[in-house]
Amino acid sequence: MKEDIRPQSGSYYRAIDKANKASKNIIKSLNARRNKKVIDKWGAVNYHWNMTAIKLEKNHGKLIIITGIPGAGKSTLAAKMVAQGQADCFFEADQWMIDNSGNYLFQQDKLKYCHEKCFRSVYDALRKGLTAIQSNTNLQPWECKKYVELARSLGADVEIIHLHSEYGSIHGVPAQKLKEMKERRVEFKIEDF
Repeated sequence: MKEDIRPQSGSYYRAIDKANKASKNIIKSLNARRNKKVIDKWGAVNYHWNMTAIKLEKNHGKLIIITGIPGAGKSTLAAKMVAQGQADCFFEADQWMIDNSGNYLFQQDKLKYCHEKCFRSVYDALRKGLTAIQSNTNLQPWECKKYVELARSLGADVEIIHLHSEYGSIHGVPAQKLKEMKERRVEFKIEDF
């Protein structure tokens, strides 16, 4: 029988709120050199990173990548690890899919923007020597390759956690889509990069 790792009552949401506050502070302090300033259709200022132009400082942070299909418990595990002090913060593209009322609202046309925000947040956390979790689906190695390369370039350790649980997607992902995601999922190790 699988252990239900989902925190009870409001502790899950308190941990997500804590992680979101940490990510906002990290984003505010972002001071790396930027290549191109872009204002997207939501009015947010984005920067396209020129990674070759950034002098990367070595540190001893850690990146934990959690993989799994929607409903595997990635967000729950990440929030639990932050709440227990096993990590400083966690980021996933879904954090930028929350509307002003605090409800999750998937928007396909906003997906690239959300992934860019996630990457930028992980980048700054690792630069500060923090332990950061990235908990997107990461079903195939290419989906998290740039995170692994970033961590290595910053001298951070990398750990990969694969979740195979199926608690059910809270985002309403159709059963057929979940089946397709399971079929294309690849089990990989850090040595594969």
